[in-house]
Amino acid sequence: MRRLSPRLPRLSALALLLSACGSDVSVVQAPDDPACDGVKQEDEETVDSPFDADGDGFFDGANPDCQQVYAATLLDCNDGEPTVNPAAAEAPCNGLDDDCDQSTLDAPDQDGDGWSACEDCNDLSDAVHPNAGEVGCNGIDDDCDPLTDDVVDVDMDGETSCTDCDDADDRRSTHFDEDCGDKLDNDCDEVVDEDCATDWTGVYFLEAPVSYSCAFGIGININLSTLTVTDNNPLVYVSGGSGQPGTMTGSFTGEDTISAQNVLSGSCTETWSVDGAFSEGDYFEGTLYLTVSGSGCFDCTNQFWPVSGWR
Repeated sequence: MRRLSPRLPRLSALALLLSACGSDVSVVQAPDDPACDGVKQEDEETVDSPFDADGDGFFDGANPDCQQVYAATLLDCNDGEPTVNPAAAEAPCNGLDDDCDQSTLDAPDQDGDGWSACEDCNDLSDAVHPNAGEVGCNGIDDDCDPLTDDVVDVDMDGETSCTDCDDADDRRSTHFDEDCGDKLDNDCDEVVDEDCATDWTGVYFLEAPVSYSCAFGIGININLSTLTVTDNNPLVYVSGGSGQPGTMTGSFTGEDTISAQNVLSGSCTETWSVDGAFSEGDYFEGTLYLTVSGSGCFDCTNQFWPVSGWR
């Protein structure tokens, strides 16, 4: 009679080991066919270590067996990168889903200005982004361009527009002293020419001579080409020569304005007066008046002449 030998089916992944007790059976994973099963096999350093290739403590989320065995919080979405796993914090703008949560944005826009944190230099302020206009002197890089100056000195006087009262005029700065007589607030204290004691004394050469003759040239005959000013602030003296109009005496009616008068009595009383203002340090401009009264005036009449000149 032919003896039949029992044949065991070949198991590619498992080897069966029977213990002395017929009721106890252990299953060992074959080394060449590992499986993600939640059990530490003899050839595994730790449980399912072959399925934690990057060693970050999380298992390959792409493996169907691991999906069956482990909760989602233990499944790695990138088992080749140890910094990527469900316990990692999302690092913006690195192109990775660091925390394995697709709802966590890699490029958020927290301030809602239309520019992601990857492009925006300050994603907490909607006024700051790459195409914003640069606002001077606020200490902020509004347009996210460090080459755009927040502080400028347009007039190059050594003071920036943040503190210069007029950054278009290099004669004005809080660093300057007041320049008396130039009609400018040089030191930016909102007062022009303060504490300036300008002495207007001098001979002013008239741009147009003043000529007048009446009463046969005997009564009045003048040909003025200069006016001499003596500044004894608050008094002022203006002379046109030894004859008419003589020395007119008056006072400063303002910081740089004067009014003076001289009366020459006689059969024709002549009242000479001048009103005017000084400017630009060496310039005078005003009006010379003549008023006559009396029986001896003959053809003399009231007159006035604009006068201006430099000393």
